[in-house]
Amino acid sequence: MEFYLVNIILVIDAVLLTVFILLIFTIFAYSIFNRTKRNPIELQDVKDEILKKRALGSLNKWKRIQSILLLSDVDPENSADILQKTLESSDEDVRYFSILALNRIRTSTAAKILLSTLKKRLISGYKIASILERFPEVEVSGPLGEGINNEDEYLKYWSLKILSKFNPYPYFETIEKLLTSHSKNIRAAACECLGNVQNEEAIRTVKNCLSDKDWVVRMYAIRALDKLVKEKSVPLIIHFLEERHWFLKEAVKQVLLKYREDSYPFVMDMLKKEDEKLRRDCLEILFEAGYLNDAIKGIISEDADRREESINFLRFVISKGEHYSLDGIIAGRPRSERNKILDTMEKIDKDIATHIRKKIQRKLEDI
Repeated sequence: MEFYLVNIILVIDAVLLTVFILLIFTIFAYSIFNRTKRNPIELQDVKDEILKKRALGSLNKWKRIQSILLLSDVDPENSADILQKTLESSDEDVRYFSILALNRIRTSTAAKILLSTLKKRLISGYKIASILERFPEVEVSGPLGEGINNEDEYLKYWSLKILSKFNPYPYFETIEKLLTSHSKNIRAAACECLGNVQNEEAIRTVKNCLSDKDWVVRMYAIRALDKLVKEKSVPLIIHFLEERHWFLKEAVKQVLLKYREDSYPFVMDMLKKEDEKLRRDCLEILFEAGYLNDAIKGIISEDADRREESINFLRFVISKGEHYSLDGIIAGRPRSERNKILDTMEKIDKDIATHIRKKIQRKLEDI
C-alpha cells in the first residue's frame, strides 16, 4: 500500500514539474513574440538612440563613423543635430564621414550645417562647395541666399561661388550690391554669379565691372560677359590684351579663340601696334586659331580671293619677323604642295623662302 502511495506522489510531482516548465516556456515565448509584434517603433527608437550615442561618444573611432553613416540612412530627418556635432570633432576622419553623411541626406538643413562650417573655418571651402554643388537647387538655394547676406566674408564668398552653379536670379539685387564690397574676391565671385543671369540689367552691370581697379574682378567680368553676350564680347575685351596680368590676358585669349572668325579683324588691328609683346601675343592667338595653317593652304588655293588674302596675311606675318614656325607647317604638307607653297612664298620674300627650303631639305636628309 505504501509502495503505491509513493509512486502516485512521484507521478504527481513529475506532472506538476512538467506543467511548470511548460508554463515558464510559454510565458517567455509569448513575451518575446509580443514585444517584436507590438512595438517595432519602440524598438527602432531604441536602435536610433544607440546609434546616436555611438556617433557622439564611442571610444572606437570606426564605430563612430559606422554609426554616423547609418544614421544618415535610418533616420535622416532627426540625425542633423548629431551630425552637426560630429562635424566639429577634432578627428579629421570623423569630420570627413560626417560630410558624406550630410551629402546623403541633401536637405536644406544639411546645407545650412555644411555652410556653418565655413563660418567656423572647420573645413576647406573647396570641399564644401564640391558637396553642395550636387544638392538639389530647391534645397540649397535658400541657405545660400542667407549665406550671401551673412556678415562673415568667407561664408559670403563661398556662398556666391556655389550659387553661381545654380540660378542666382532671385538674389540679383543682393549680388549687385556686393559689387561695391571692399573685398576683391567677393566682387569677383559676384561677377561670376551675374554671368548666369540672362537679362539686360546683368549685362550692363558686368560691363561696368570691366573697369574695376582689381584685375581678378576684370577677369571674372570677361568670363561672365562671354556667357551673357558670347561673340559680342570680343570688341569689349580685346583691349585687355595690352594688360600685364597673365591670367587676365589668358581669359581674353580663351574668348578670342572660342569666337575665331569674329575675333580675326580685331586681333589683326591689335597686331599693327608697335608693342612687340602685344604683337607676339596676337600672333600666338592667330597661330593657335589655325590662321597660319589656313594661310599656307590658301596661297595655293584655286580661289583667287582666298589666295590673295592668304598671301597678304603671310606677307604681314613675315614683315613682323614672325616666320619661325612656317617651316614646320610647310614640311608637313605633301611634296607637290610643298614646292608650290615655297614657289609662291618666293614672291613674298625670296630670302625667307630659300631659308625655309634649305631647312626642310636638311630635315629630310636627316630622316
